[in-house]
Amino acid sequence: MALGTSEVSLIELTASYIPFANMGIKVAPFSIIQITDSDSRIMYQNTTQKQYIMSRQNAAIITDMLKAVVLEGTGKEALAIQKDIAGKTGTTDNYKDALFIGFSPDIAVGVWVGNDDATSLGKYETGARAALPIWMDYMKHVLSNKSYQYFDIPDGTKMVYMNPDTGEITKEKTSRTVKTLIKIKDLK
Repeated sequence: MALGTSEVSLIELTASYIPFANMGIKVAPFSIIQITDSDSRIMYQNTTQKQYIMSRQNAAIITDMLKAVVLEGTGKEALAIQKDIAGKTGTTDNYKDALFIGFSPDIAVGVWVGNDDATSLGKYETGARAALPIWMDYMKHVLSNKSYQYFDIPDGTKMVYMNPDTGEITKEKTSRTVKTLIKIKDLK
């Protein structure tokens, strides 16, 4: 388990991404918001369970890292959505599982592609190739009528340019620097 080899369900994995977009607040996942009868009387109403599990600054920094997956990494095809989104592709050994877990400021969605008998999907069936297109189709639909929302950049953090080879902060952008969010107390 320490090596990350234990299995988790898709809902558990997707739920673990919620605090990043939600400013450090864990929200228990749910699929039913409300049930009404034929007379529109509420028979069931979901009550959201929330818990602070990390600082707003740490959540924003991790979100910034996961935005890089979309901006310049294996999830860059998701740029077609043209919203502020972040996420992570995943592929298990022998291409048995392909995943994309992604989120906007108000929704987290996970997609798993695999076989029930844990056989290979086939060579090169990665999270970016098999799961990301499904995620994109769904998110395009969900986000199509929503106004553009940005992820939170809380007080106590700052966008800086960093040299990826040395980890040193630089004052200007060059072809080798990357823009990254850090805690202000980490500035020297």
